[in-house]
Amino acid sequence: MYSCSIMKKHFFLFILIFLLEITPSHSQIKLGLKQAMNMAKENNINIKTYKYIIAREKTDIITAGLRPNPVFNQQSLFLWDRKYINAIGPNINIVTSPYVRQTWFQLTKNYQLAGQRKSKINFQTKDALFYEKDFAEYANNIVYQTAQKWLDVWYAQVSLGIISLGQKNIDTLLGINKIRLEKLVIPREEYLRNKIVAEKYATSLISAKQLYRTEIQKLQFLINTSDSILVESDEMIFNEGVLFNNKDSLLNYALNNRPDIISDRAFQETSVANVRMQKTLAYPNPEFGLITNPQNIQPYAGWYFQMPLSIFSRNQGEIQKAKINTIQAQSQVDATASLIKNEITYSLQEYEVNKANVERYKEIVANANEVLKVIRYSYLRGGTSFLDFLNAQSTWYETQKSYYDAILTYRKSYLQLLFATGLLASNN
Repeated sequence: MYSCSIMKKHFFLFILIFLLEITPSHSQIKLGLKQAMNMAKENNINIKTYKYIIAREKTDIITAGLRPNPVFNQQSLFLWDRKYINAIGPNINIVTSPYVRQTWFQLTKNYQLAGQRKSKINFQTKDALFYEKDFAEYANNIVYQTAQKWLDVWYAQVSLGIISLGQKNIDTLLGINKIRLEKLVIPREEYLRNKIVAEKYATSLISAKQLYRTEIQKLQFLINTSDSILVESDEMIFNEGVLFNNKDSLLNYALNNRPDIISDRAFQETSVANVRMQKTLAYPNPEFGLITNPQNIQPYAGWYFQMPLSIFSRNQGEIQKAKINTIQAQSQVDATASLIKNEITYSLQEYEVNKANVERYKEIVANANEVLKVIRYSYLRGGTSFLDFLNAQSTWYETQKSYYDAILTYRKSYLQLLFATGLLASNN
């Protein structure tokens, strides 16, 4: 009887042979699931691009902390009427003579009242923090996408193993039947049936190889590498010890740790900080400074003060907008919390059902292996028909495929549960 561990060894051996045929000669890396997720987090092109957004947003904190520059104002007035100039003195140059010129020097500064500078810094700090939390959610989604794609590659790799092992059995039998045909032990129709099945396996193998190449290329893009990849099919990150004991524990953890709700709460804090800032911006900014104004060589000095009067514009629109954003942010937090509850409910249900299905298939696979072994032995000794052998071979193939379909579905449901609870983000 073939055991599951023996089957996996067969698959892995065949995959190594095929990879030598279908992959380039440059370096190859053995890639486990955790390694793939970590590589995506570090090397993914979109993640790298998003980091520039965070760096850009942090520069707004610097801008918010800058104080208004002082303003220097200089004006010069000249006496142009020659009648008045001659009364002052003959041969006076109207451009250079201080006797016919008034010069104005003014230095003022705008002042921020009501904690405007502090509220701007606080808002921009909260806004930068929101982008950091939003980045964590964005990166987590790509890591999850990478994990799913790793499973697709693993499944394509396993499919190659199943088809190649089936082809090996059929081709071996085809060689035997060719000799038996020459010795007139079997009719030609039986040999042709065997050949047709062998050709079908060969065609399926070509398609499986192409699917494998495609899935590898998609995974290479996500982790940003040109190295050929061999996923480690015995990867065992599916350790149920990281899960909590019950649904309430999972839900409580998710509501406190899932990146999307953390991002929503960060946006909520940003919205509250924006309301405070917009309220402070309703206060006018006075401008105060000093003036020196020599007029016809007579020194004058004084001060300058300007204060906008908040009669019509008191930043009402921006304040109202900020308040609406706060209500929207709270609504988004509530919506995400509701989504989390729903996702955990169905993810946990799917995980438990798929886990049970895998356990059921283990015995079915063992029986299919045993039946194929017995029928093949009996057929070669004339104890059963070729049709019986084909049925056993077909049952074996479909059982193997269904078994690994069940494993793929189970593992994807496990990843979905980790993603839904936020445990995926904390474990990569």
